[in-house]
Amino acid sequence: MNRFVLNKNTVFYAAIPFLASVSEVSAYIPFSLAFCFVVYFVFFGNVDAETKNYLLRFFYVIGGLIFIGCVRGSFNDPYSVLKDAWYYINAGIYFLYAGLCAVRGYKTRIEFVSGLILGGFASSLWFLSSFFINPELLQLSATEIRDEAGFGCYDSVVALFLVTNCWRIKDVFRSNYLILVVVVCLVAVFMSFSRGIAFSLLISLLITAGIFNKSPLFKIFSLAILFIALVFILRFVVDISDPESHHTFFGKIAHIIDEGTITSGLTVEEINARWRGYEAARAYEQFLDADLIDKVLGQGFGTLIDVGIYIVLGSDIDNPVRYIEILHNGYLYSLVKSGLLGLMVVCGFYAYMLKISLVENNKSLSRSALLFSVMVIIISTWSVAGIFNKTVIVSVMALAGYCIFDIEKRQGKFL
Repeated sequence: MNRFVLNKNTVFYAAIPFLASVSEVSAYIPFSLAFCFVVYFVFFGNVDAETKNYLLRFFYVIGGLIFIGCVRGSFNDPYSVLKDAWYYINAGIYFLYAGLCAVRGYKTRIEFVSGLILGGFASSLWFLSSFFINPELLQLSATEIRDEAGFGCYDSVVALFLVTNCWRIKDVFRSNYLILVVVVCLVAVFMSFSRGIAFSLLISLLITAGIFNKSPLFKIFSLAILFIALVFILRFVVDISDPESHHTFFGKIAHIIDEGTITSGLTVEEINARWRGYEAARAYEQFLDADLIDKVLGQGFGTLIDVGIYIVLGSDIDNPVRYIEILHNGYLYSLVKSGLLGLMVVCGFYAYMLKISLVENNKSLSRSALLFSVMVIIISTWSVAGIFNKTVIVSVMALAGYCIFDIEKRQGKFL
């Protein structure tokens, strides 16, 4: 069996990233499916003792942070405490669910990978359907398109990466039908006008081209330098003082430094334009004002970040807010809620994934896929909360979890 598989199991694996991407309301459904999958196979499935012990390491780390966060936040609003706990366990469940698929039989592995491809294709079609229903969207600016059609999804890039690399390395999934998957996913990425998704596609293409096969750390450093150079070039080409520059794709790239820089003391207009950097600055100030115990162990789950002013977030113009629960910057979010301990665990996990993926002259698809996943996760944690985001990068986390277990338990055979 070396072709794309379409059966009820494939649909199940595809439904998890798809449902997470199409609606925040439906995010509870894929989480519940993945959670039940993990519980069933850990307690009732045919999982060997060594794998169970490996799973327990994740449970101990995640469970420890959740326990400390709940204790530290025991006097906060219970609902807010539970939401923060969910943000933490959400990532762990997706990593473990995918990891269990990696250590099961070949049939499960081929179905899981087929599911990620199908999920990316379905998510892309769902996103593009807005343009078929309302063709007038094509006449709007990038920002207006994102407001009306949504932000696209990382599922499209994951599907593209898997199709192209399975062809290149493992000689599987060679099907003419998958050409349609590639075309649809590429169009979805292009129409998303998302800097994060576009940069993820660039990472995917460079890894597929074998750029990181030799001296990977140097290549990653070179990629970062090139990206920074591109941003600075665009800042000279694009008139960033023009308010309309925020509504174009290249203008949004040129504004990355302004939007992402942690800074406070802005006017209301500047806050709206540079919200991510402003909220991160307020969170960092709140961390600095905390006592030593709060800095080390965190201020606890349910802690709210005071942004200093009442501001409208999203489309709810009648209910401006001053206190927020989560940030775009996942590193600062972890620092406030779990302190230096939590931030060290998050960064340590990222470093661990980088370590096992960066093997010189290694053509393992698992290591290539893990390198792609961890680079996307590291970047997205700065911009869209990364592993703490319950919807955006579910497919990326699933791919990373699959590859981690495959490398540690099966020497990176992938399928």
